[in-house]
Amino acid sequence: MQKKVILPFEYTPYSLMYHENAFLLGIIQGNATEDITPWLSGKYINCWFNPAVPNKFDYNALDTYSTQDKILSLQRIDLYADQLPILLGEDILDLFRSMLNMGFYPHGSYNEEYIPGKWSYQKKTYKHDFVLTGYDDIQKEFISAGYLADGKFQRFHIPYENMRQAIATNTAPKLTYRFWKYNQEASYELNMNRLILQLKEYLSSITTMKVYTKDKSWGMKAISDLAEHYATCGAQGNSLDIRYTRGLMEHKYFMELRVCYLLKQGYCMDERLLEVAKNVYELSQKAHMLGLKYNMTGRESIVRSICDIIRTMQETETGYLPLILKELEAQYGGDLM
Repeated sequence: MQKKVILPFEYTPYSLMYHENAFLLGIIQGNATEDITPWLSGKYINCWFNPAVPNKFDYNALDTYSTQDKILSLQRIDLYADQLPILLGEDILDLFRSMLNMGFYPHGSYNEEYIPGKWSYQKKTYKHDFVLTGYDDIQKEFISAGYLADGKFQRFHIPYENMRQAIATNTAPKLTYRFWKYNQEASYELNMNRLILQLKEYLSSITTMKVYTKDKSWGMKAISDLAEHYATCGAQGNSLDIRYTRGLMEHKYFMELRVCYLLKQGYCMDERLLEVAKNVYELSQKAHMLGLKYNMTGRESIVRSICDIIRTMQETETGYLPLILKELEAQYGGDLM
């Protein structure tokens, strides 16, 4: 067995909203040898809001794991906790190291009470997900990525014994381990048909995807519902989940990136649209910073400002995105997939 393996990984990926988004883009950005902008321009367009679940807002709604695009492949193990030693051997760390040797990134859940650097370390049981990007038998530790107690997404190290304890004390009745592998033949071409369809659905607040949609609103309506959720939090004096303002900011970052790419490639001709997209992104940055400020001060007026900004963003997108959609449909709106 190899003594040390470190797989490619980008520790400052484009998306940091949720661990899983960051993990997948970290793998892709760390391995890609060509510009992934064309592919990104056809991704991260629609979004959803669901008040009935812990993670209420997300924009990573299409081919979430990038397996349909043949960028990543996935192997998955689902088993009950008492089956773990029977099916995977005495030490699950051997499985993780073996998969890393073959170029797979292990992804699962553990108890962060045993993970140095986490906010819950030596304080309380806290189940969360992890990714492993390497290991070092000499130092007897895994290499990982994620958020630590300082609030920053970063590379960090997990001693083998801590990892054993974190896995062993995971209280979930059923365990899932995923193993991601990057396709070295991955292609990052723009899927124009998908871009047009997703943009149309975003503006229409619908989805035609065969996904679980109960209690979910989509597109522009989802963002309106997010603003209403924030307004309720402010009125009740509750803190805001900053992951959502970060996600909104990242969504507008990808929208600006998309408009920039379409203009550079000649798919759209009005260069003024890029300035509009940039303004929306800047507004989303302001909304995110105000969310952080509200959580420190508790002033409800700040939440009202956030909601006003979101409404302005939507009014602006309602004005300029249909112009882009009309131009794209005129050229490529034949057989949408």
